[in-house]
Amino acid sequence: MKHIKNCINQYKIISTAAITIICLFLLSSCLKDTRENLSVSPPLVGFLFPNPNFYPVQGGYLVSAPLSYSGSPQTVVYDSTMAYPSGSNSPLEIELSYTSFPKPFKGPVTVTVGVDSTEIAAINAADGTSFRMLPAGSYTLPNNGMVTIEPVVPGNYPVAVVYPQVTTSMLDTAQQYLLPLKIMSVQQSGIVIASNLNEAAMQIVVK
Repeated sequence: MKHIKNCINQYKIISTAAITIICLFLLSSCLKDTRENLSVSPPLVGFLFPNPNFYPVQGGYLVSAPLSYSGSPQTVVYDSTMAYPSGSNSPLEIELSYTSFPKPFKGPVTVTVGVDSTEIAAINAADGTSFRMLPAGSYTLPNNGMVTIEPVVPGNYPVAVVYPQVTTSMLDTAQQYLLPLKIMSVQQSGIVIASNLNEAAMQIVVK
């Protein structure tokens, strides 16, 4: 019987030692983990939308607040009541974001927004719509589409507002038009354009 007890005690000691060695090995493996450290991922720029379902990645578009029929340029904002029933109309925004938010950026970031008419064909194919590109000369992007995101204090979202303008008297009111905007470039190095948030097509509504 004494021999059996000694064997059991030896087994417990060996088991404990084995478990300790395994734990140390696993801990060492974790410390040596060379997978991507998301906390140092590059900052991103992209259009800012009310919620992920408001602007679908494929075939999605915004709807402008109604514009009056006029020969003067009018600033275009989107009808955010589609996302927030009690909300007000909102301008398009571009956000500078970090994986390890909040993290301030030391200087201003300049983003260039342009027009990409290829978005229209993709939207028409996805939705069965018949949108057309706005006529040349009927729209403008102030400052040649360049917008500046100014640095903010930690905890705030650094954003810039995009104010496209449309002269509705140049439009055929029997047609449906889209203004297909796209983030084309970022002036500062080390900042990446978010590929899933770089487009913002907007239907132009004339009342």
